[in-house]
Amino acid sequence: MNKQWRIRWVVFFLFCGIAHAAHYGLFVGLNEYSPLYIASDNWLNYCVADAGSMRTNLVNHGAGWATSNTTLLVNSAGTKTAIRAALSNVAVKAISGDVVVYFHSSHGGNDNLTQADVYLCAYEANYTEDELATDLSSFKTGVEVIVIVDACHSGGLFVETAALSLADKEARRQIAREWNIAKRVTTRMEDLHSRRLLADARSAARLISPDEIGWMTACAYYEYSYEAPEIGHGWFTYRLLQGFDYGDASGDGWASFQELFDFASLRIPYADQTPQSLNPAILATRAGTAGLTPPGDAWDYADNVVDGATDLVPSAQFLAHGPHTLRQDLDESDFFAIPVKKNRCITLRSTQLTGDVDAYLYTWSEGSGLQMVRYAYDIVYPANLNFEMTYKAPASGTVYLRVEPYFDGRTNAIYTLEVANAGTADSFPTLTNGVAHAIPVIPQNTGDDFHIVVPAGQTNLTFTLGGGTGDADLYVARGYIPWEDEDYVSQEYGNTEYISIDNPSAGDWFVQVWGYDPSSNMTLRATCTPGAALIGAVSNSATAASFAVDLTNGARVSIYSTTNLVPAAGHLDWQLRSNNAVVVNGTVRVNLRTNAVGELISVGRPLDR
Repeated sequence: MNKQWRIRWVVFFLFCGIAHAAHYGLFVGLNEYSPLYIASDNWLNYCVADAGSMRTNLVNHGAGWATSNTTLLVNSAGTKTAIRAALSNVAVKAISGDVVVYFHSSHGGNDNLTQADVYLCAYEANYTEDELATDLSSFKTGVEVIVIVDACHSGGLFVETAALSLADKEARRQIAREWNIAKRVTTRMEDLHSRRLLADARSAARLISPDEIGWMTACAYYEYSYEAPEIGHGWFTYRLLQGFDYGDASGDGWASFQELFDFASLRIPYADQTPQSLNPAILATRAGTAGLTPPGDAWDYADNVVDGATDLVPSAQFLAHGPHTLRQDLDESDFFAIPVKKNRCITLRSTQLTGDVDAYLYTWSEGSGLQMVRYAYDIVYPANLNFEMTYKAPASGTVYLRVEPYFDGRTNAIYTLEVANAGTADSFPTLTNGVAHAIPVIPQNTGDDFHIVVPAGQTNLTFTLGGGTGDADLYVARGYIPWEDEDYVSQEYGNTEYISIDNPSAGDWFVQVWGYDPSSNMTLRATCTPGAALIGAVSNSATAASFAVDLTNGARVSIYSTTNLVPAAGHLDWQLRSNNAVVVNGTVRVNLRTNAVGELISVGRPLDR
């Protein structure tokens, strides 16, 4: 089972308008699919609503679209044949200066094995990049086309990164850069255009060129695109729709598609969903009338992203910053950049004036992007809606605090933020190596987080979940909380989950038990397996040699020499209870004596079994 995420596609094709230009629209929304193509447990929820609402907004906001010139294909009506036929019909009618909208919201993917094709999903089949390029190439020159994709990994279509290490993820991402839908379709169109020019230059010159197409995608190639029941849409489409009311950044009374995109891209409530755009001149096509974005803190959305984070410098005393206002329906978050020093604590807390806000603390790196390391909700709900968190930094640098309203109402949230160099680090429940931890209950769509410190030299780290009822999943990450991303995942039916990690890096590991369905009476266990690495080696005189070996309970020490096995019959193993090994604070100190001068004696953990 997967966490609820969003895998959908939204595609717009627009022709830049002139005074009497015709406007055409094709709107496709696919929640349901042929069961022979996509099983019903992998259907979607809000694609149909996305398609219908986009059609309604374009018609009602008066930039030139009329219902009579639009087609809506939903669920079983949205076959590949029907979609391609509708595009072909519009391509025959549209002339230079006309405007055409094609909106497609559905699943999408790529061929993971051959990487030969990326595709949109029709009701019963893949609508491949080659087919899409062919259909786009049928439009006449002078037609400006905008493609907007709202789906998981929509910047490069589908790249599944679950259960991969960070290194594996980055390697996959390097490949995924070649899966960018705009680049792939544009390349196909360029090839087709070149062949047509060679065959019939005069006819080819009348057809659209790839640089007459603009693109928008709901997220980058390695990210997810999310939907939510509280809004009844995918977040990217929802924000685009809101842009018709509040997206007029220029103040001319109209919203262009670029303005809709800008409005939406900075109001996505997830740090790991970053919309992408291409060809702003084409995106400048008018979408419809719009209201001017009001001034003020509640509408200042530049700080919805890390690049616009407000700098805060903590001191020995708590200093108040604000008040800050967040509109729950539009302005989803504020980012703050805070310098930290290694092994020093910072405490962040809020004073609520109205509404309810939550806080999430991130680190950032070029390779991994944002990684959440702490979060804080209400101190006592509903009596005290303030949050407070204390973070001890493992390294000097900058952390990013994101404050966002809890989406349980439609009132504005107003808060004051306080920061100080103080406090004792917040902690998560710590798992003891090899010891089962009881989890009484995990509600649906919530998670509990746990922590274990993995020492150096381990050959394996396993996480197991079992028992009880319901359906819970495991998400594991090193150094950060597996919230919006993870390094490893187990998503089986029921509560039986297992993750095995070879040669885990030393340090803090976090595991989240997520309730896909309500789950209860489970046990969670984390187990580290010591490595067989050589602990020590000396060339002894005919006296004694001592080795200190850190062991977990029940591990063995193997001892051998270069000239003689000790004893002569084979290797000598001691368990912790052995009279020949003294345990002090978890360390076994082994004292050996040999009569052979210069003999090499080594201690392993273990050398053999």
